[in-house]
Amino acid sequence: MKIPPYALLLLATLLWGGNFVIGRAVSDDIPRLTLAFLRWCVAFIIFFPIALGNLKREWHILKAQWPIVLLLALTGVAAFNTLVYIGLHYTTSINHRS
Repeated sequence: MKIPPYALLLLATLLWGGNFVIGRAVSDDIPRLTLAFLRWCVAFIIFFPIALGNLKREWHILKAQWPIVLLLALTGVAAFNTLVYIGLHYTTSINHRS
């Protein structure tokens, strides 16, 4: 079954937007670093089986480029989400003018 690209775009938008709403909702109850860690653990569990075939096929590229992959993982994944959750602790998930 092939999922239409528009449905995948909608799903990505809902998941990303939902991340901010849920992050704000629990920001007073769960430490921000813990929240970022748990989010990526859940994402890993969901997406690893999907990505495993590509990882096996492209492992030689990842191994050769490990420094840039590590840099991107730390800045684009870990740091970004941690900073989002820190920011959500001090503001709302949607800024609006009244």
